[in-house]
Amino acid sequence: MLIAHRELEQLRTDLRAWVRSKQGEKPFVRGGYGQLTRMAIYAFHKTGSRLEARKYLKKQLDDARFNNERERTAAFQNLDRYIQWFAADQPVVVRCRFRIRLPLAPGVELSGEIPRIDVKIDGDGYRAVLVGYGSRNWERQLRIPLIQRAVANQLQRDESLVSVGVQGLDGTELSFVGFSKRELDESHREARELSAQATRMLGA
Repeated sequence: MLIAHRELEQLRTDLRAWVRSKQGEKPFVRGGYGQLTRMAIYAFHKTGSRLEARKYLKKQLDDARFNNERERTAAFQNLDRYIQWFAADQPVVVRCRFRIRLPLAPGVELSGEIPRIDVKIDGDGYRAVLVGYGSRNWERQLRIPLIQRAVANQLQRDESLVSVGVQGLDGTELSFVGFSKRELDESHREARELSAQATRMLGA
């Protein structure tokens, strides 16, 4: 069983609700304006072209029939501002859309996508960036230290060399946090216990 890192906080705060969501029929969930903007950011990183990224965003919005003019304008503005930030800051991006896998309970893994991994400015380590996933008290979410551990494991680097952060879709409010080995171990233990409980409740 895979648990997406974006689901982990619900697992932590309302385990029974998370289990019910897995037991019920899974509805089709269409990505919103933010998700399509994030996909256009990926297109920018792939092509290096603002024009291609904007063309991609327009096509995705049109195909999804997202016709709210205010939201469409905001999506294009966020994309443009992100590209402006990128041109000014010039981060060294080593991975885009990086998929993590971290073992939890037997048969259970934490999974999910990390939009961007950069080399730190001083060249000593890496920063895993959740673009457009910021929220209040984001640094207290259980997934953050687990992302640090997963990225370090998969890049085969010391955990102390990886930090995890959030950034707005428009490139603003970029901030990071790193955790000690003790904190990582405690978070990993909590996630193992939660996933084991969830597995038992699901009868898996």
